[in-house]
Amino acid sequence: MHTIPFAKMSGTGNDFIVIDNRDGRVDDDRLTEFIQKVCRRKMSVGADGLILIESCDNADFRWRFYNSDGSLAEMCGNGARCAARFAFLNGIAGENLSFETDAGIINGQVMDGGAKVKIPDPADLRLNYAIDLESGPLTVSSINTGVPHVVVLQDNVDDVDVFGLGRQIRYHETFAPAGTNVNFICQQKTGHLAIRTYERGVENETLAKSNDILKFIGLEEKAMAEAKNLPYGEQRLLEIGIALAATPKILLLDEPSAGLNEVETWEMMDLIKRIQDTGITILLVEHDMKLVMGISDRIIVLNFGVKIAEGTPAAVMSNPKVITAYLGERRE
Repeated sequence: MHTIPFAKMSGTGNDFIVIDNRDGRVDDDRLTEFIQKVCRRKMSVGADGLILIESCDNADFRWRFYNSDGSLAEMCGNGARCAARFAFLNGIAGENLSFETDAGIINGQVMDGGAKVKIPDPADLRLNYAIDLESGPLTVSSINTGVPHVVVLQDNVDDVDVFGLGRQIRYHETFAPAGTNVNFICQQKTGHLAIRTYERGVENETLAKSNDILKFIGLEEKAMAEAKNLPYGEQRLLEIGIALAATPKILLLDEPSAGLNEVETWEMMDLIKRIQDTGITILLVEHDMKLVMGISDRIIVLNFGVKIAEGTPAAVMSNPKVITAYLGERRE
């Protein structure tokens, strides 16, 4: 038995085991079995895939990318970013680098706290064609970005059986023998796209959406920061981002403005409004009346556990019981 040093890296929700294999320390004879074992969650390291970094004459390095089931994949955008950063941190490549994949040469750049890569130009675009499934015909589109993707437009991605429907499409004869990733998308009221993905090789839904959530809550530039080092106001935003990762239909917020200064409160109010615009219902418990009146469609007022008013913001604001509870009774 011999030890194999590795790194565990995450790229916007996808996680990978990365190994410097320039000395050939990983045995190819039992590679599939090795990958399946180390990628198994709860039983080993656990990961969506495994990346081998190897020597190359045509670029800074060559990679081999494997899904968690041991199958070889041509390309993975999140994995490529992790490979680029790993190579930089370990002195294999500089800040501007290139590496060889089965999809061609990939160029990348490592920046403070992250990395970006130029994925292959999209090819094989097909729009709005039907495939036959157990439930009947389904209209899909497809494209190849180094790996094949089928895109399915939905009214609401929260209601999609990503595993069941995704698996049917992934193994459909139209996309045999290689199979395909499946992206379920819908347009939100804000104009943004919501997406859920069934990934071949992982053979399940993947959670590569954290970067979108960080961008939505205004913390994209803090992606590599530790939560404990964020200012208090940003920590409160992050708490909401964590809740959004569960794709809730109803979001309960208990005094989200507690401890915030005026500017941070306005930022919180803006975020809550934008969450509302995505169609998520919000149940808010809050003492800051400006925030409550500024974002609520309907308000219930409790005083010592007893409901004293219910209605629109305008109606509640003019309710004598509410005025008395918050301002006190006038004494002559």
